[in-house]
Amino acid sequence: MITTRANLTRKIVSAIHKDSKDCNLHILGCGNLLSFSLLAVAGAMMCDGLEWCRTFAAENFHLHHFQHKDIFADPGLYVGNPLVEAVIKEVQDDYATAVAVRNLLSFQFFTRHLHSLLAKKKVHEFVSENFGGVAEVALSESLGTEMKIYSPLRDLTKREVVQLAHEKGISSYYSCHSGTKKPCGKCIACLEYK
Repeated sequence: MITTRANLTRKIVSAIHKDSKDCNLHILGCGNLLSFSLLAVAGAMMCDGLEWCRTFAAENFHLHHFQHKDIFADPGLYVGNPLVEAVIKEVQDDYATAVAVRNLLSFQFFTRHLHSLLAKKKVHEFVSENFGGVAEVALSESLGTEMKIYSPLRDLTKREVVQLAHEKGISSYYSCHSGTKKPCGKCIACLEYK
């Protein structure tokens, strides 16, 4: 079904852009992050739905039952952002509001990240890594072209990747969710190096 919608999206966007490059497609009823990824690749500029207030988005962008917030840690991408930390602290006693706020922040981060990958033409790697190989097939169908994604490091731990980097003579690297020049040392990605 999603590949059919993605192919239709590609055709609609193509028809829209024949008349106007400034007009974009906004799809309602599609707040699932994997669907959004596939439809964005197909040309949709925006997608939204009610998933942000009906489910819980884990750090890997997978959606879970609304009541599962307590069994997941807050994403490291919030660490060091005083405004986000203040908002989350303010709503922590109201479960429904806390889930909605956290989801909106996660969806916002996801969307920014997705658009940057679209610009770099690297969405296929992101979809495969976050949603699996079957999603790769759906992405190929959404694009209307066959593609194969190779991610030889996918099954390695961060420690094994660092060891491999040393073996290959790579010494200047780090992974941090804060996006700063120096690792924050607090987020999940930084903590996995220890």
